[in-house]
Amino acid sequence: MSNSEPTKSVDASLKKLDARADALLAALEQSPEQIHGRMERKKVAARQALDKLTNDLAVHNEISAASKESVCSLAENLNIQIDLSEKAARQTLIYARRQIHDAIQKVESQAQGLLTGTEVKSTERLRGSLADCAQALHAFDAELEAAELRFAAVKQKLDALPGEQRQAIAQGIENFKKRLTERAEHTGEKVAKLADELAGEFERVAQAFKKLFE
Repeated sequence: MSNSEPTKSVDASLKKLDARADALLAALEQSPEQIHGRMERKKVAARQALDKLTNDLAVHNEISAASKESVCSLAENLNIQIDLSEKAARQTLIYARRQIHDAIQKVESQAQGLLTGTEVKSTERLRGSLADCAQALHAFDAELEAAELRFAAVKQKLDALPGEQRQAIAQGIENFKKRLTERAEHTGEKVAKLADELAGEFERVAQAFKKLFE
């Protein structure tokens, strides 16, 4: 693993947190129609990025047909899960999101495993496709997570929440997003520590969102 790999991993984690914060803020502040529009855009972007990854993989001659087929099979299953999520009701959304989340992890892990093989060379294009695909898929997953939290909060209670409380929640998310900008001030172990701290902080924000309606 090159010295840049840990940094890329941390940066990817921070991008995931940013996407989750954006989606949660939208679930709090936007109308159902706007939220649906966000979900559709993220879904389309995820599908396009997934298609690009599998297409780039297909033309890579140094990777075996069996390995390509393995990733493509996982990608096909992920697309099926995305289709099923469109029909998910409140009661089934949690299960649908878990299926998609797990499928994303499998595609990402399997594709990354191919690129770390010593026999595979000239992988820069594939690495770029994988990074873009992972970012798009996790952005879609973030929208599903926000929808799940909104369902958990019960839409009627969320809409009835006093303006002051809504603003307080929104401000908490905004403050979290500002902390994400601290990435530019850190390198090495410090940025890794920051990522861990922010992951825990976001979980607290998400739980606070849900607990308001319990």
